[in-house]
Amino acid sequence: MSTAVLRELTESFSLLKTPEERERFLTVVGALTLRVISLEKASELMGMSKEAFLGLLEATGIDFSYLDGEDGEIERSWT
Repeated sequence: MSTAVLRELTESFSLLKTPEERERFLTVVGALTLRVISLEKASELMGMSKEAFLGLLEATGIDFSYLDGEDGEIERSWT
């Protein structure tokens, strides 16, 4: 992915004020999604509580769950 595309994407996150915060957020979300880091570590890297970080994920439309794919689908069917 080109730098210009990443810059445009990060600028779309208005909840994060600086380009550095936006870039860090994308990196942290990528690592979290790949399960390279935990939610606790992700929130620490963003300088937020776990609850605040989960709120940020929700506000940006990123669906995160501790559950694996199949279990996550089952849980979503309950709501």
